[in-house]
Amino acid sequence: MLGTGDGRAVPVYRSVFADSRIYGCDMSAASLRRHDSGTPVVQISGDGPLPFAGRTIGVVLASFVFHFSVPVPLLAELPRILRVGGALVATVYGPQTPSLTRLLRAARMELVGMRQVRDVHGHFVFTAQPTDA
Repeated sequence: MLGTGDGRAVPVYRSVFADSRIYGCDMSAASLRRHDSGTPVVQISGDGPLPFAGRTIGVVLASFVFHFSVPVPLLAELPRILRVGGALVATVYGPQTPSLTRLLRAARMELVGMRQVRDVHGHFVFTAQPTDA
């Protein structure tokens, strides 16, 4: 999970991805100190490499982190760590398609789908995959 914060969403993800290993990643040390979900957590940097081996992650989840300034160097790590066929799945406020597309392109990712979250006005979920996979 990218932007795991204090871990409140982890139980939901754990119920959906019951057979998966989940890691919480966040740039905020303060948020990670409050993280109490029992999930391994890693503090990450916006410009440093992600601490995962290449092609080892199937899905990167990011809930409402794109309203912050997401550093391109951080996103550019996703094509390296995602398995072939892997994806970034993220939620955003509003579709933001043009700016989101530019950001993803800069990170060698492409927007492959976006839809509104049912019964939640103004919230969207999108999927992106590496352009070189």
